[in-house]
Amino acid sequence: MRRYEADPEALDAIDHDDCDAAVLDVNLAGERINPVADALSERNVPFLFVTGYGANALPSEYAARPHVCKPFRMAELIGALSSVVNSPILGVHA
Repeated sequence: MRRYEADPEALDAIDHDDCDAAVLDVNLAGERINPVADALSERNVPFLFVTGYGANALPSEYAARPHVCKPFRMAELIGALSSVVNSPILGVHA
């Protein structure tokens, strides 16, 4: 598990490292996470969003993507991530 604080770091990791799944904060240090979501989708890496702004904050192209609203319990996040990883459809951009 790794944590990235900015899009460039995350995008570089996606390009150079194997990634089994990802949890994306919709608003990362004031920047939208769309480029990272796009890169993960292109590589069919399953991911979900976390947001403190509600489901309406999700990028429109990813509105159907699973998400967890902050604050959340760790069990909720783990359950959602497990579902995403075990679903062959969710790694593919709709």
